[in-house]
Amino acid sequence: MARIPPKRLVFYLVVIAALGAALVRATSNPGLPHRDRERSVSQQFGSSDFAERGEAPATTPESGARRTGTVGPDEIDEDDALLALNSLSSDDAGPVGEGGSAAGSRATPVPSATPAPRATADGMLYGARDDEDPRGLFSKADEAQQQQIGIDGFIGGGRSFNSQAAGAPQGGAASAATTPVDSGSGWVSGQARGYTMLYAMQPEARAVVESNVSTLLASKVREPYIGVLIDGTFAQDFEYLKTVITRLSKERNLTMVLYLTNGATQRDFKTTTISAPFVRDSPLSFRVNILSNADMQRTFSGLAAQARDLFQFSSQQNPANQNFVSVMLEDNLDVRAYRKMRELAAQQLDGSASFVRSTCLRCVSPSDSGSDADTAGDAREEHTPAKFGELRAGDGFSLDGTGFRYPAESSELGVSPEELSGLIQAGFSRGLRYFGLWRHAWQGANASGDNPHPSERAYVASVPEQESFELSMLRLGLVPEPQEESELDSGVMSR
Repeated sequence: MARIPPKRLVFYLVVIAALGAALVRATSNPGLPHRDRERSVSQQFGSSDFAERGEAPATTPESGARRTGTVGPDEIDEDDALLALNSLSSDDAGPVGEGGSAAGSRATPVPSATPAPRATADGMLYGARDDEDPRGLFSKADEAQQQQIGIDGFIGGGRSFNSQAAGAPQGGAASAATTPVDSGSGWVSGQARGYTMLYAMQPEARAVVESNVSTLLASKVREPYIGVLIDGTFAQDFEYLKTVITRLSKERNLTMVLYLTNGATQRDFKTTTISAPFVRDSPLSFRVNILSNADMQRTFSGLAAQARDLFQFSSQQNPANQNFVSVMLEDNLDVRAYRKMRELAAQQLDGSASFVRSTCLRCVSPSDSGSDADTAGDAREEHTPAKFGELRAGDGFSLDGTGFRYPAESSELGVSPEELSGLIQAGFSRGLRYFGLWRHAWQGANASGDNPHPSERAYVASVPEQESFELSMLRLGLVPEPQEESELDSGVMSR
C-alpha cells in the first residue's frame, strides 16, 4: 500500500471532519437560514482562529494575491486547504442564485412599504407638537424605509402637467390610473387622502361636496383628508361643515386643514368682487400692516377663534383626528409677517392644531426670493408639481389650482391620469402627511383666474364613472388592513 504523506493525511482528516460537522449542522437544524449557517461556519474556521495562533488569514483571489509556485507531493498549500474549508459554508446550502440567496429557497419577497404615520400621545403624527420643531423631526425620518418608485425610476423627478416643471415625478402605468377599485374593498391606511374642498361651506357647491364626501367614505381610507377655507370667501356655514366632520370621523381618523385667509384672491385685490377679510389689501402693504395694525390683528384673531371651535369639535368626534391650520392659503407673506400671524393664531388656537405653511414663492414679486424660505419650523404645503421635489416627510401636497384630468378626458387642464398616479405614489414614498385632490370644475373656477363671485359660479359634481376613478386614486398604494373575521364572514355571505 502506498504511503500517504503525513501533511496530506492531516489535510484529508481536516476536510473529512469539516464535512462531517457541516452534515451534522444541516441535519440538526435544517431550518437555519443560509446567511446564519454561513456565519456559523466562519465563526468556526474564520480569521479569529488564525489571530489566536498568530497567523494571517488566507486570502481569496478577490481579496488579495495567493502564493504561487510548484507544490511538492508532501506539501499542502494552506491557501487551497482554507478555500476548500470555507467553500463548505455555501456548499451545504445548495446553489446560490441571484441576490445571494440559496436557489432552493422558496421564500416569497415581501414588498417594502412606507410605515404608516403613527399618532403619539400628543395627538400629532410623527410625534410633532406645536412647541417643537417638527421639520427637524421629519428630516430625521429613516429614508432607508421609503419606497423607491419604480415607474419612473426615481422620486421627485420627471415632468409635471406641462412636461417642463422640475421636481415632479412622471406618472405611473395607465392601468394603475384607470382601473377602478371596488367600493367594497377593505380598509387601507398609511397616508391621509382626500379633497381640498375650499368650497365646503358654499351652498351652491353642496352637490360637489356631497360627491366628494361620499367617494371618500366609499374608499375606506382610514385617514381621510379635507382642506377648507373658512374666511368667508366661500360662505361660512359652520354647522354644515360640522356634519361633514362628523361623517368623516366615524371609524376614521380625519386630517383637517383649515385656511384662515385667502392669499390667492389677495393677489387680485384690485379686481376681486369677494369681500372676505384682507382680500382687497395689497399683499405688500398687508405684510407691513399686520405687524402693528390693531384692527387687522383683531380681525385675524377672530378667524383663528372660529377655527379653534371647529378643531375642538373634530377632536370631540374622534380624539385621533388630526388638526392643522394655515394662516393664509398660498400666502403672500415674508418671514416677519408669517411669524406674526402664526403668533396671533397660536394665542387663539390654544394648542388645538399644528401649523402648516401654504407657500407661494415669488407670487407677489419676481425678486421676492425669501418669502417662503422660513416656515418657523412648521410643515410645508405645496400646490404645484414644480415644487413637489422640495417636500419632505411630514409636508403636504394639494392639487389646488392645478387639477387633474380623468381618463380619456380631452381637456389639457391639469395633470394626466398617469402623472397623477406618479405624484400620489411618490408622495406616499416620501412620507407626505396628506395628498389632496382638486379640480377647477368642482370649484367653479376658470384656469384664467377671471372667476365670478362664488355665489354665481357653476359647480360641477363628478359623475359615477369619474367618482370611480377618484376612488381608485384615493386608495392607490395604501396599505391594506387585516380584515376582521366578521368582515370576512360578511364577504362570504354576500357572494
